[in-house]
Amino acid sequence: MSEITDPSTYNKRDLLLVLQLLHTEGLIDPSAINAKPSILKDISYNWFNHKSTKLSMMNGLDIGKQWTIGQLVELYNNLLAEYPNCSNTTDLANTIYAERVEELERKLEDSQQQFEDLINE
Repeated sequence: MSEITDPSTYNKRDLLLVLQLLHTEGLIDPSAINAKPSILKDISYNWFNHKSTKLSMMNGLDIGKQWTIGQLVELYNNLLAEYPNCSNTTDLANTIYAERVEELERKLEDSQQQFEDLINE
């Protein structure tokens, strides 16, 4: 697995965006992913040029250029392999969304604790 198709290369926000773009285009089942190469090219372009992705690149995401169709398909298949309880785009999005919410809740708790510690000094 190359770095560009390794899901761990991306943060949860990056992954949710690509899943949202797939879902919006009706690419729910894995079989649909391979059937629509022109749509995948547009999704790759839209993801790469999205402000959220630009923010990730400013924060260290180093992918250089937008995905090829093959790379996007491989990333999707790697996500399915990483989340064996998921069988389609919707399942992946729901699972990763729940992880993202937990991640944000932890960050909020950490910030609250830091604030309380600062006040109590």
